[in-house]
Amino acid sequence: MSGPSNLNLWHRIEGYNFDQPGINLPFSARLARENGWPSEFAQRVVENTKNSST
Repeated sequence: MSGPSNLNLWHRIEGYNFDQPGINLPFSARLARENGWPSEFAQRVVENTKNSST
């Protein structure tokens, strides 16, 4: 990524929490359930996907 607007976007993506508090079935839990993954693995997948955007 290059340029200030892309850097700003990257920081917003990096800081985004896909598992918002108060949600009955957070994104990573749904991802784990639908793929038959352990919840810890699904959380790592989400983090690794966010980090692979660099």
